[in-house]
Amino acid sequence: DNACAIATSCKAIKDADPNAADGVFTIDPDGGGPGMAYPVYCDMTTDGGGWMMVFKVSSGVAGNANTLWNGAALNDDDLTLLDTAKADKHYVSRYVSTTWNQGGVTLSEVRAHTYVNQVLGKYFKFDGSGSNKTNWFTSAKLTMSSYLDVKSGPWNYFAIAGDNANGRNWFISRNYGGCGNDAGWLIVDTTADPCTWESGAGAPLRILYSGANTYSNWNTANQIVKGDVFAVFVR
Repeated sequence: DNACAIATSCKAIKDADPNAADGVFTIDPDGGGPGMAYPVYCDMTTDGGGWMMVFKVSSGVAGNANTLWNGAALNDDDLTLLDTAKADKHYVSRYVSTTWNQGGVTLSEVRAHTYVNQVLGKYFKFDGSGSNKTNWFTSAKLTMSSYLDVKSGPWNYFAIAGDNANGRNWFISRNYGGCGNDAGWLIVDTTADPCTWESGAGAPLRILYSGANTYSNWNTANQIVKGDVFAVFVR
C-alpha cells in the first residue's frame, strides 16, 4: 500500500533521514485517513529541522493576513511558492483550515518567521500542543524568540487578528500613544493606514518588525526592517 509509504510530516521525514535538506516533500498528515497527500516546503535546518511551512505572505502583494489565515487553502498546489522567497501571490496550506490539531493529527510547536532575501530575520516560537489555529499566537504560549523582551511585555496587542480594524495583523505591539509613540515587535500590515509609519512603508501587505533585539518605535526608520516574507511553520 503506497499510502503507508508517504510521510505524515516534515518531522517524520527528518527523523527517518537526518541528512534531509530543505526543500519540497510530499506528505499525508492523516496517513490512511480521508485527506490526500500534497506537496509542502520543509525547513530541515532551522531549530533541529522538520518544520512544515503552512503559510507564506509576501510584501507588496495585496491582502489581509488575518483573513488569509482564517480562510480556505490558497495556492497550496503551486510548487513555485514552496520556498521562503518573496512571491507575487500568497500561500495558505490546506493544513491550517483542515488539519490543525484535528482529524487525529497533532502538532506540538509553531514558529513564525520573517525573511529578507530568503534569510531568516526574526522568529517567534510557540507551544502549539492542544491549540487551535488562532489561539497559539499568544504571549502565554511563546517559548522562544529573537527578542529579549517580548515574553515579558507589556503588550497592547499580541494576536493574529491584532488591531484588525486598522489592518494591523499578526500584531505584537507594545503600546499605542498617538502615531509618534507607537512601538512594538512585529506587524503584517494592510489598510487602513492611520499612521505614516504604515503608509510610508510601501504598498501593502507590509511586513514590518524591529531590527533590534528589543521592541522599537515604529517611526524609528533605522530600527524597523521591511521584510520580504512572513511565514508560519509547524512541527
